[in-house]
Amino acid sequence: MNWFMQLPTRAHCHLLPLLCRCLPIRDEICKRSLKFIRKRINSNVDVVRSVANYAVTYGRNNSPLGRNAMFCMDRYNCTLGILYSKKIEDVVHFFVSSHVSEIHMSEADLLWECIRVRDKVFQLPDWFMASYVCQIINYVSCGE
Repeated sequence: MNWFMQLPTRAHCHLLPLLCRCLPIRDEICKRSLKFIRKRINSNVDVVRSVANYAVTYGRNNSPLGRNAMFCMDRYNCTLGILYSKKIEDVVHFFVSSHVSEIHMSEADLLWECIRVRDKVFQLPDWFMASYVCQIINYVSCGE
């Protein structure tokens, strides 16, 4: 068993961010990277601001900062303007929410309810045995 929500270790990883109501790890890292780049571009220190602007605008693949910015802009299909105008969180959350299928959302919702039944947060009729809930959790989380 996985310590996290006591799911089987074979649980599909696409369900975990949906269950936690958080971003997938790649998108969380991209969001933080873009926020870091934005801070450097808007820095009060002239040298930091100049280097960051050069890295993002001209350096691109020759700079880790530029490569990260290019990767994120490609992933979220946006331009450098994201670093200057839009809220980064909105762009990332919109991307993630538009790439989650209804089937995966339904699976995550069912799994969440089963976990709450198993943990006795929700109560079911006595005839519905706890082993059924565990079987449903295994089936939904692992596809078994």
